[in-house]
Amino acid sequence: MRRPKFDFFVRKINLYQADARVVAEHFAAWSNDFLSSVGGSSLRPVCQPADQIIPMLEPFVSSMWTRKVIAPIAGGWSAQFDNNYRGTDSSGVSVLCQKVGCRALRVTAVEHTLKKVGERQWVGKYGAMILQVFDAGVSRRTISAMNDGGRWDFYQSGEPFAFEDLRAYKNRRIRDRFTYEMMHRYLKELGVQPFDLGSYTCSEDEPFYIIDRNKPLPGQREVEYGGFRDEREFEDV
Repeated sequence: MRRPKFDFFVRKINLYQADARVVAEHFAAWSNDFLSSVGGSSLRPVCQPADQIIPMLEPFVSSMWTRKVIAPIAGGWSAQFDNNYRGTDSSGVSVLCQKVGCRALRVTAVEHTLKKVGERQWVGKYGAMILQVFDAGVSRRTISAMNDGGRWDFYQSGEPFAFEDLRAYKNRRIRDRFTYEMMHRYLKELGVQPFDLGSYTCSEDEPFYIIDRNKPLPGQREVEYGGFRDEREFEDV
């Protein structure tokens, strides 16, 4: 059996500048509203080492999610992880941070590794660096440099933060306008370091929270990662 490593799931993550319990309770109440016709959801605290975040998500599913983990991060932030096999869904970030009344970040940090290894064979991934900042549900700032099927595009909106490297946004090569190193630095300036497993804390006073759908969606199935061979992102268990 193969399991995705922490680095695989943290490349797409939703972050909330609020207590994990508050975030989890608001999400559970909200999900009980929109999932009422399919059985709602349940919430429970757990206290495990941080390296158990990914095992706690199992089993992974083919569509949407059946389990979420809300984990506290040093600095007063909380992270949301989903058990969709493609990674965490970002569609509800603005709604949830509006309900909580906090700042939230939608983060995608996929380094560009795509390369040609044969006449018609490619390996790796299209790159995408996306940072979107919401304040109580309102979009505050968006920065994006991504490869959309072979074409690089750069986009920004909102008022830049004082710490941003505005000169980089004029780089000739689009992928250099917003890099992984810049993302890491920007997040640190915003007060959160989600790529560092050591930033995740768990105690009896500040546990992780698991939110489970009480019933799976029709057609939803469990997914195994047997065909994924990238040793940097997957491990045998």
